[in-house]
Amino acid sequence: MPAGNMNSWITRGRGFLLPVLFCLVSVTQAERLPIKTYTVADGLAHNEVNKIVRDSRGFLWFCTAEGLSRFDGYTFTNFGTEQGPPHGNVTDFLETRNGEYWIATYGGVVRFNPKGERSNIVVYTGEAKAIAAMFTVVAPNDQDRRAKAITVLLEDRSGAIWCGTQKGLFRLERNNDRLALQPVDIGFPNEYSEQGVISDLLEDRNGSHAIV
Repeated sequence: MPAGNMNSWITRGRGFLLPVLFCLVSVTQAERLPIKTYTVADGLAHNEVNKIVRDSRGFLWFCTAEGLSRFDGYTFTNFGTEQGPPHGNVTDFLETRNGEYWIATYGGVVRFNPKGERSNIVVYTGEAKAIAAMFTVVAPNDQDRRAKAITVLLEDRSGAIWCGTQKGLFRLERNNDRLALQPVDIGFPNEYSEQGVISDLLEDRNGSHAIV
């Protein structure tokens, strides 16, 4: 449609749209949709929630400052450091296309197997206990705590898992049964530490990646 025709159509439509919008606002105000607030009093792990994700089975996963909470619509099931995660602060939750669960923590990226064995010690990938563990940690070789502080997770169309951290971008590498977090140089400035913080990752329909 030519630009002139489109502008004309939008202008003519305004007189019709405004009354409709006013009606919608009036209906919304009259109905007052019900809102339920959930807190630690209801079983939530912590009142500071970093992210909420719905999985393929309909469960809601709450990433909180003191662990991971699963909500089935009635009750919360909590997973804290006493079950194996390396850090209480959980920042993201990812369900991959092949059904794997991964969580981002301030102690590394963690593979979560709900049917695995809970452990009161941290289990790292490559250890004998990792096969049966509920939580298996993959941490970068970089000992800087900022590199271990995972902020966001993304699975791209090829199945690769990308991890944003407080110290740049990492990619989860798979070599048979071995897992490793490898840094990816994307040319970020490094004059001060805040420049390395990644808060979000996105892949568009063309396969290009955006980093915030």
